[in-house]
Amino acid sequence: LFLQLIMRKLKRASKPGRAAVVVPESVMGDAGIAQRIRQELVNEFNLHTIVRLPKGVFEPYSDIQTNLLFFDRASPADGVWFYQHEVPPERRGMRNPCYTRTYALRFEELRPILDWWPSRSDSDAAWFVAKGAIAGRDYSLDFRNPRRSESNGTGPAAVVTAIKQPLDHASGLLQHLAGKAKDLEPRLNGQSKRIPLGSFLRRSRNDASVVPDQEYKQITVKLYGKGIVLRQVLAGRDIRTRPQFVASAGQLIMSRIDARNGAFGIVPPELHGSLVTQDFPLFDIDATVVEPEFLALLLSSEQFLDACTRSSRGTTNRKRLKEDLFLAESVPVPPLEIQEQAVELLRVTRTAVSSVLEGARIADQAIAAIANYVFE
Repeated sequence: LFLQLIMRKLKRASKPGRAAVVVPESVMGDAGIAQRIRQELVNEFNLHTIVRLPKGVFEPYSDIQTNLLFFDRASPADGVWFYQHEVPPERRGMRNPCYTRTYALRFEELRPILDWWPSRSDSDAAWFVAKGAIAGRDYSLDFRNPRRSESNGTGPAAVVTAIKQPLDHASGLLQHLAGKAKDLEPRLNGQSKRIPLGSFLRRSRNDASVVPDQEYKQITVKLYGKGIVLRQVLAGRDIRTRPQFVASAGQLIMSRIDARNGAFGIVPPELHGSLVTQDFPLFDIDATVVEPEFLALLLSSEQFLDACTRSSRGTTNRKRLKEDLFLAESVPVPPLEIQEQAVELLRVTRTAVSSVLEGARIADQAIAAIANYVFE
Protein backbone atom coordinates (compact mmCIF):
# COMPACT_ATOMS: atom_id res chain seq x y z
CA LEU A 1 0.00 0.00 0.00
CA PHE A 2 2.85 2.41 0.68
CA LEU A 3 4.01 1.89 -2.92
CA GLN A 4 0.52 2.80 -4.15
CA LEU A 5 0.62 5.99 -2.09
CA ILE A 6 3.95 7.03 -3.61
CA MET A 7 2.61 6.31 -7.10
CA ARG A 8 -0.42 8.50 -6.46
CA LYS A 9 1.73 11.36 -5.20
CA LEU A 10 3.82 11.55 -8.37
CA LYS A 11 2.53 14.29 -10.67
CA ARG A 12 2.36 14.45 -14.46
CA ALA A 13 3.84 17.90 -15.01
CA SER A 14 6.33 19.64 -17.28
CA LYS A 15 8.94 17.91 -15.13
CA PRO A 16 7.48 14.47 -14.28
CA GLY A 17 7.74 13.37 -10.67
CA ARG A 18 10.20 10.58 -9.96
CA ALA A 19 10.80 8.13 -7.13
CA ALA A 20 13.21 5.53 -5.83
CA VAL A 21 11.55 3.04 -3.50
CA VAL A 22 12.90 0.15 -1.42
CA VAL A 23 10.56 -2.86 -1.53
CA PRO A 24 10.85 -6.33 0.01
CA GLU A 25 11.23 -9.41 -2.18
CA SER A 26 7.56 -10.35 -1.72
CA VAL A 27 6.41 -7.27 -3.67
CA MET A 28 8.23 -8.58 -6.78
CA GLY A 29 6.11 -11.68 -7.30
CA ASP A 30 3.15 -11.94 -4.91
CA ALA A 31 -0.35 -12.35 -6.33
CA GLY A 32 -3.44 -10.26 -5.54
CA ILE A 33 -3.08 -6.54 -4.84
CA ALA A 34 0.70 -6.71 -5.32
CA GLN A 35 0.19 -8.05 -8.86
CA ARG A 36 -2.26 -5.25 -9.72
CA ILE A 37 0.15 -2.61 -8.41
CA ARG A 38 2.97 -4.03 -10.54
CA GLN A 39 0.74 -4.05 -13.62
CA GLU A 40 -0.12 -0.38 -13.11
CA LEU A 41 3.53 0.44 -12.47
CA VAL A 42 4.64 -1.19 -15.72
CA ASN A 43 1.80 0.13 -17.93
CA GLU A 44 1.16 3.60 -16.50
CA PHE A 45 4.58 4.63 -15.17
CA ASN A 46 8.11 4.66 -16.50
CA LEU A 47 9.58 1.85 -14.39
CA HIS A 48 13.05 1.97 -15.91
CA THR A 49 15.40 0.29 -13.38
CA ILE A 50 15.33 -2.34 -10.65
CA VAL A 51 18.43 -2.94 -8.51
CA ARG A 52 18.31 -6.31 -6.79
CA LEU A 53 20.07 -6.32 -3.42
CA PRO A 54 21.32 -9.25 -1.33
CA LYS A 55 20.11 -10.03 2.15
CA GLY A 56 21.17 -7.95 5.14
CA VAL A 57 21.53 -4.50 3.51
CA PHE A 58 19.16 -3.01 6.10
CA GLU A 59 20.48 -4.90 9.12
CA PRO A 60 19.82 -4.64 12.06
CA TYR A 61 16.29 -3.48 11.18
CA SER A 62 15.59 -6.22 8.63
CA ASP A 63 17.63 -9.05 7.12
CA ILE A 64 15.28 -9.81 4.20
CA GLN A 65 16.27 -9.45 0.56
CA THR A 66 15.22 -6.10 -0.93
CA ASN A 67 14.99 -4.30 -4.26
CA LEU A 68 15.27 -0.68 -5.39
CA LEU A 69 12.57 0.43 -7.84
CA PHE A 70 13.30 3.56 -9.89
CA PHE A 71 10.32 5.05 -11.75
CA ASP A 72 8.77 8.33 -12.84
CA ARG A 73 5.68 9.79 -14.54
CA ALA A 74 7.21 10.04 -17.99
CA SER A 75 5.92 7.82 -20.81
CA PRO A 76 6.24 4.10 -20.03
CA ALA A 77 9.43 2.49 -21.30
CA ASP A 78 9.64 -0.62 -23.51
CA GLY A 79 11.04 -2.63 -20.65
CA VAL A 80 13.02 -2.60 -17.43
CA TRP A 81 16.75 -2.71 -16.75
CA PHE A 82 17.73 -5.05 -13.91
CA TYR A 83 21.02 -4.84 -12.01
CA GLN A 84 22.10 -7.55 -9.55
CA HIS A 85 24.31 -6.16 -6.77
CA GLU A 86 26.41 -8.88 -5.16
CA VAL A 87 28.18 -9.03 -1.82
CA PRO A 88 31.99 -8.54 -2.01
CA PRO A 89 34.05 -11.56 -3.16
CA GLU A 90 35.27 -12.32 0.36
CA ARG A 91 31.64 -12.87 1.48
CA ARG A 92 30.64 -15.15 -1.40
CA GLY A 93 32.17 -18.22 0.21
CA MET A 94 29.47 -18.10 2.90
CA ARG A 95 26.68 -20.67 2.84
CA ASN A 96 24.22 -17.77 2.70
CA PRO A 97 26.11 -14.74 1.28
CA CYS A 98 24.75 -11.56 2.84
CA TYR A 99 25.57 -8.31 4.59
CA THR A 100 25.37 -8.06 8.37
CA ARG A 101 25.26 -5.38 11.00
CA THR A 102 29.03 -5.61 11.46
CA TYR A 103 29.77 -6.17 7.75
CA ALA A 104 27.58 -3.48 6.22
CA LEU A 105 27.18 -2.29 2.63
CA ARG A 106 29.79 0.40 1.88
CA PHE A 107 29.23 3.28 -0.49
CA GLU A 108 32.23 2.42 -2.65
CA GLU A 109 30.69 -1.00 -3.36
CA LEU A 110 28.00 0.83 -5.35
CA ARG A 111 30.55 2.37 -7.71
CA PRO A 112 30.00 -0.29 -10.46
CA ILE A 113 26.28 0.58 -10.50
CA LEU A 114 27.02 4.32 -10.66
CA ASP A 115 29.46 3.76 -13.53
CA TRP A 116 26.94 1.58 -15.41
CA TRP A 117 23.95 3.91 -14.89
CA PRO A 118 24.64 6.67 -17.49
CA SER A 119 25.34 4.33 -20.43
CA ARG A 120 23.63 1.01 -19.79
CA SER A 121 24.46 -2.25 -21.48
CA ASP A 122 24.20 -5.95 -20.79
CA SER A 123 26.87 -7.29 -18.47
CA ASP A 124 27.43 -10.06 -15.96
CA ALA A 125 25.39 -8.01 -13.49
CA ALA A 126 22.89 -6.19 -15.74
CA TRP A 127 20.17 -7.36 -18.15
CA PHE A 128 17.12 -5.91 -19.93
CA VAL A 129 13.61 -7.42 -19.76
CA ALA A 130 11.10 -6.32 -22.39
CA LYS A 131 7.65 -5.17 -21.34
CA GLY A 132 6.04 -8.06 -23.21
CA ALA A 133 8.06 -10.58 -21.22
CA ILE A 134 6.90 -8.99 -17.98
CA ALA A 135 3.25 -9.05 -19.10
CA GLY A 136 3.68 -12.68 -20.16
CA ARG A 137 4.51 -13.60 -16.57
CA ASP A 138 1.44 -11.88 -15.12
CA TYR A 139 3.53 -8.81 -14.35
CA SER A 140 5.89 -10.60 -12.01
CA LEU A 141 9.10 -8.61 -11.57
CA ASP A 142 10.95 -11.56 -10.06
CA PHE A 143 13.47 -11.89 -12.91
CA ARG A 144 16.77 -13.50 -11.99
CA ASN A 145 20.12 -12.85 -13.57
CA PRO A 146 20.00 -14.93 -16.79
CA ARG A 147 23.77 -15.36 -16.79
CA ARG A 148 23.49 -17.37 -13.63
CA SER A 149 20.86 -19.67 -15.04
CA GLU A 150 22.89 -20.24 -18.20
CA SER A 151 25.52 -22.24 -16.30
CA ASN A 152 25.16 -25.98 -16.77
CA GLY A 153 25.39 -28.62 -14.13
CA THR A 154 28.80 -30.06 -13.42
CA GLY A 155 29.62 -33.72 -12.98
CA PRO A 156 30.85 -35.01 -9.61
CA ALA A 157 34.43 -35.56 -10.81
CA ALA A 158 34.71 -32.01 -12.16
CA VAL A 159 33.22 -30.61 -8.94
CA VAL A 160 35.75 -32.44 -6.80
CA THR A 161 38.59 -31.24 -9.05
CA ALA A 162 37.33 -27.65 -8.87
CA ILE A 163 37.25 -27.80 -5.05
CA LYS A 164 40.64 -29.52 -4.83
CA GLN A 165 42.57 -26.98 -6.93
CA PRO A 166 42.34 -23.95 -4.58
CA LEU A 167 42.74 -26.18 -1.51
CA ASP A 168 45.88 -27.79 -2.97
CA HIS A 169 47.19 -24.28 -3.65
CA ALA A 170 46.49 -23.29 -0.05
CA SER A 171 48.15 -26.47 1.22
CA GLY A 172 51.32 -25.73 -0.74
CA LEU A 173 51.40 -22.17 0.59
CA LEU A 174 50.94 -23.39 4.17
CA GLN A 175 53.85 -25.80 3.84
CA HIS A 176 55.97 -22.92 2.58
CA LEU A 177 54.75 -20.74 5.46
CA ALA A 178 55.58 -23.34 8.10
CA GLY A 179 59.28 -23.24 7.27
CA LYS A 180 59.42 -19.46 6.91
CA ALA A 181 57.54 -18.89 10.17
CA LYS A 182 59.86 -21.25 12.05
CA ASP A 183 62.91 -19.31 10.86
CA LEU A 184 61.34 -15.90 11.50
CA GLU A 185 59.97 -16.46 15.00
CA PRO A 186 63.27 -16.34 16.97
CA ARG A 187 64.47 -13.34 14.94
CA LEU A 188 61.29 -11.39 15.71
CA ASN A 189 61.61 -12.15 19.40
CA GLY A 190 65.35 -11.61 19.65
CA GLN A 191 65.99 -8.55 17.48
CA SER A 192 62.94 -6.36 18.15
CA LYS A 193 63.45 -3.20 20.20
CA ARG A 194 60.71 -1.11 21.79
CA ILE A 195 60.78 2.45 20.48
CA PRO A 196 58.33 5.36 20.90
CA LEU A 197 55.72 5.82 18.21
CA GLY A 198 56.92 9.40 17.95
CA SER A 199 60.29 8.19 16.65
CA PHE A 200 58.73 7.21 13.30
CA LEU A 201 55.35 9.00 13.20
CA ARG A 202 55.04 12.69 12.33
CA ARG A 203 51.76 14.55 12.45
CA SER A 204 50.65 15.68 8.98
CA ARG A 205 48.72 18.95 8.67
CA ASN A 206 48.25 19.39 4.94
CA ASP A 207 45.49 22.03 4.89
CA ALA A 208 43.01 21.71 2.03
CA SER A 209 41.97 24.74 -0.03
CA VAL A 210 38.36 23.78 -0.65
CA VAL A 211 36.97 25.05 -3.97
CA PRO A 212 33.14 25.44 -4.05
CA ASP A 213 32.58 23.80 -7.47
CA GLN A 214 35.02 20.93 -7.01
CA GLU A 215 34.02 17.50 -5.68
CA TYR A 216 35.91 15.95 -2.78
CA LYS A 217 36.03 12.50 -1.26
CA GLN A 218 35.50 12.36 2.48
CA ILE A 219 36.62 9.32 4.42
CA THR A 220 35.88 7.82 7.78
CA VAL A 221 37.54 5.20 9.96
CA LYS A 222 35.55 2.13 10.93
CA LEU A 223 35.68 0.62 14.41
CA TYR A 224 37.48 -2.59 15.42
CA GLY A 225 40.08 -2.46 12.66
CA LYS A 226 37.51 -2.70 9.86
CA GLY A 227 39.42 -0.27 7.69
CA ILE A 228 39.36 3.16 6.08
CA VAL A 229 36.32 3.70 3.86
CA LEU A 230 34.77 6.36 1.65
CA ARG A 231 32.04 8.15 3.56
CA GLN A 232 30.69 10.40 0.81
CA VAL A 233 31.57 12.66 -2.11
CA LEU A 234 30.62 16.32 -1.67
CA ALA A 235 30.96 19.55 -3.60
CA GLY A 236 33.21 22.03 -1.84
CA ARG A 237 30.25 24.36 -1.18
CA ASP A 238 28.57 21.64 0.88
CA ILE A 239 31.54 21.01 3.17
CA ARG A 240 30.78 23.04 6.28
CA THR A 241 33.45 21.97 8.75
CA ARG A 242 36.75 23.82 8.66
CA PRO A 243 39.62 23.21 8.53
CA GLN A 244 39.86 20.18 6.25
CA PHE A 245 43.07 18.18 5.79
CA VAL A 246 44.30 16.17 2.79
CA ALA A 247 45.00 12.48 3.40
CA SER A 248 47.74 10.70 1.48
CA ALA A 249 48.03 6.99 0.70
CA GLY A 250 50.20 5.17 3.23
CA GLN A 251 49.54 7.55 6.13
CA LEU A 252 48.32 6.38 9.51
CA ILE A 253 44.86 7.79 10.30
CA MET A 254 42.79 7.41 13.43
CA SER A 255 39.68 8.76 15.11
CA ARG A 256 40.40 10.84 18.18
CA ILE A 257 37.18 9.64 19.83
CA ASP A 258 37.18 6.00 18.78
CA ALA A 259 40.87 5.08 18.55
CA ARG A 260 40.37 3.11 21.78
CA ASN A 261 37.72 1.12 19.89
CA GLY A 262 40.04 0.18 17.05
CA ALA A 263 39.26 3.13 14.72
CA PHE A 264 42.65 3.41 13.04
CA GLY A 265 44.34 2.18 9.88
CA ILE A 266 46.50 2.97 6.86
CA VAL A 267 45.02 5.19 4.12
CA PRO A 268 44.59 2.99 1.00
CA PRO A 269 45.72 4.17 -2.48
CA GLU A 270 42.16 4.61 -3.76
CA LEU A 271 41.46 7.22 -1.07
CA HIS A 272 44.59 9.30 -1.72
CA GLY A 273 43.67 13.00 -1.72
CA SER A 274 40.51 12.56 0.36
CA LEU A 275 39.58 15.08 3.06
CA VAL A 276 39.26 14.65 6.81
CA THR A 277 38.51 16.93 9.73
CA GLN A 278 40.81 17.55 12.68
CA ASP A 279 39.00 14.77 14.54
CA PHE A 280 40.90 12.32 12.31
CA PRO A 281 44.62 13.07 12.78
CA LEU A 282 46.99 11.90 10.05
CA PHE A 283 50.59 10.75 10.56
CA ASP A 284 53.41 10.35 8.06
CA ILE A 285 55.36 7.13 8.57
CA ASP A 286 59.16 7.16 8.42
CA ALA A 287 59.71 4.16 6.14
CA THR A 288 63.41 4.09 7.02
CA VAL A 289 62.35 2.93 10.50
CA VAL A 290 59.06 1.09 9.96
CA GLU A 291 57.54 -0.40 6.83
CA PRO A 292 53.91 0.89 6.53
CA GLU A 293 52.69 -2.69 5.95
CA PHE A 294 54.51 -3.84 9.08
CA LEU A 295 52.87 -1.02 11.04
CA ALA A 296 49.51 -2.17 9.64
CA LEU A 297 50.33 -5.59 11.13
CA LEU A 298 51.03 -3.99 14.53
CA LEU A 299 47.71 -2.13 14.35
CA SER A 300 45.83 -5.42 14.49
CA SER A 301 47.34 -6.32 17.88
CA GLU A 302 45.58 -6.00 21.24
CA GLN A 303 48.67 -4.22 22.57
CA PHE A 304 48.27 -1.37 20.06
CA LEU A 305 44.62 -1.05 21.03
CA ASP A 306 45.68 -0.88 24.69
CA ALA A 307 48.14 1.89 23.80
CA CYS A 308 45.32 3.92 22.24
CA THR A 309 43.17 3.33 25.32
CA ARG A 310 45.93 4.53 27.66
CA SER A 311 46.41 7.62 25.48
CA SER A 312 42.74 8.69 25.62
CA ARG A 313 41.43 11.12 28.20
CA GLY A 314 37.98 12.49 29.03
CA THR A 315 34.58 11.35 30.27
CA THR A 316 33.45 7.80 29.64
CA ASN A 317 31.64 8.35 26.34
CA ARG A 318 33.75 11.24 25.02
CA LYS A 319 37.32 10.17 25.62
CA ARG A 320 39.68 11.65 23.06
CA LEU A 321 43.13 10.56 21.96
CA LYS A 322 45.91 12.81 23.26
CA GLU A 323 48.68 12.99 20.69
CA ASP A 324 51.54 13.53 23.12
CA LEU A 325 50.55 10.48 25.17
CA PHE A 326 50.01 8.40 22.05
CA LEU A 327 53.36 9.26 20.48
CA ALA A 328 55.09 8.46 23.77
CA GLU A 329 53.78 4.88 23.70
CA SER A 330 56.37 2.32 22.60
CA VAL A 331 56.03 -0.64 20.24
CA PRO A 332 58.38 -3.51 19.30
CA VAL A 333 60.18 -2.81 16.02
CA PRO A 334 62.66 -5.27 14.48
CA PRO A 335 65.21 -4.34 11.76
CA LEU A 336 63.77 -3.53 8.33
CA GLU A 337 64.96 -6.82 6.86
CA ILE A 338 62.94 -8.77 9.41
CA GLN A 339 59.94 -6.45 8.95
CA GLU A 340 59.98 -7.21 5.22
CA GLN A 341 60.06 -10.95 5.94
CA ALA A 342 57.09 -10.60 8.32
CA VAL A 343 55.16 -8.60 5.72
CA GLU A 344 55.88 -11.23 3.06
CA LEU A 345 54.66 -13.90 5.48
CA LEU A 346 51.46 -11.91 5.95
CA ARG A 347 50.92 -11.57 2.19
CA VAL A 348 51.34 -15.31 1.63
CA THR A 349 48.98 -16.01 4.53
CA ARG A 350 46.32 -13.80 2.96
CA THR A 351 46.73 -15.60 -0.36
CA ALA A 352 46.31 -18.96 1.39
CA VAL A 353 43.18 -17.72 3.15
CA SER A 354 41.74 -16.50 -0.17
CA SER A 355 42.36 -19.93 -1.70
CA VAL A 356 40.60 -21.65 1.20
CA LEU A 357 37.62 -19.30 0.86
CA GLU A 358 37.48 -19.96 -2.88
CA GLY A 359 37.42 -23.71 -2.20
CA ALA A 360 34.63 -23.18 0.35
CA ARG A 361 32.66 -21.11 -2.16
CA ILE A 362 32.91 -23.84 -4.82
CA ALA A 363 32.02 -26.53 -2.27
CA ASP A 364 28.98 -24.51 -1.18
CA GLN A 365 27.68 -24.62 -4.77
CA ALA A 366 28.66 -28.24 -5.40
CA ILE A 367 25.35 -29.89 -4.43
CA ALA A 368 23.33 -27.65 -6.74
CA ALA A 369 25.84 -28.18 -9.57
CA ILE A 370 25.67 -31.97 -9.23
CA ALA A 371 21.86 -31.86 -9.00
CA ASN A 372 21.71 -29.84 -12.23
CA TYR A 373 24.03 -32.40 -13.85
CA VAL A 374 21.66 -35.24 -12.86
CA PHE A 375 18.68 -33.49 -14.44
CA GLU A 376 20.56 -32.65 -17.62
